[in-house]
Amino acid sequence: MAFFKVSANSAKKTPVLKDSGAPVVGQLASLEAFVKAVASKCNFAATQMEQKAAEVANVKQGPLLSVRNRLLEVKSKLNTENAGMDALRKKVSDAKAAAEKDREAEVHELREGQCKAFAEHSVRRGSDAVESAEALVEKACREDLKA
Repeated sequence: MAFFKVSANSAKKTPVLKDSGAPVVGQLASLEAFVKAVASKCNFAATQMEQKAAEVANVKQGPLLSVRNRLLEVKSKLNTENAGMDALRKKVSDAKAAAEKDREAEVHELREGQCKAFAEHSVRRGSDAVESAEALVEKACREDLKA
């Protein structure tokens, strides 16, 4: 998928689209998909961690006691990382929305410029046609007066 930006005017003095060289929206969409996949895996791991923590929560002695403490530490760290992942996902989503909005503004600007150029061209052609018709009418009137 190619992305374009509005550039300077063409030889016809109308705005044109040029390849922007940096498909920001596409890159952000890809990044957003990656972040969502990582967040999904983290959420799955957190769910598994919650289940294991619940299983060993009531252990007071034995070999699972040391595992329980370590499991609670990891669970706390995982919850912190999940909060960070959610914040990152929101930032990426916001950046993607902003890039799409900028892209829409560029396209709108381009279309507006093209419409303006078309209108100017149409008015110019119409004016030329009117002037030509007036010249023909004037010529015909002169010939009528001579005759």
